[in-house]
Amino acid sequence: MRQSSKPLYDNNEWANYRGTEAAVSLAREQLLASNDYRWSRLSGALVHMLDAESNWRTLLDRKVESDRVEVDDSADFDARWARWRRAHRASSAYIDALADDAIGADFVHEIDGERRQRSWWHFWMHLYSRGVQHRGEWAAQSRGLGASPGDMDFSVFLGSGANRA
Repeated sequence: MRQSSKPLYDNNEWANYRGTEAAVSLAREQLLASNDYRWSRLSGALVHMLDAESNWRTLLDRKVESDRVEVDDSADFDARWARWRRAHRASSAYIDALADDAIGADFVHEIDGERRQRSWWHFWMHLYSRGVQHRGEWAAQSRGLGASPGDMDFSVFLGSGANRA
């Protein structure tokens, strides 16, 4: 799978870490402050991203239970970021184990009682494109609070040495 979309997955995670590192440098009160974005606070957006990515991988990997993350004001943010790193390692190992032809294979699953059939590639594009959207939202929030994640472009990633492909 490395020849197909693994570099995009690695870019997605690299950018997530950059954005997360900027966000966690903020004071707890800033992470929990209400805002006008979809998740109503920066911490909520970060937790949503972690939870959604972990749940999609769990679904694709055919695991029965996912490790859901709840948003609450008493959360230990360091524990959440450690969980994110574990989820990334699990997702990366899963993707590394996929055969190149798996990306075009159909995947049948059920959500809320509805049977759906899509290719694995469609799941991947959903995760990647929503990651770009959400990171843009939290980058704007973080910058407004004085903690810019810096450039997270694909070309910056390629030049950073983080690209393993």
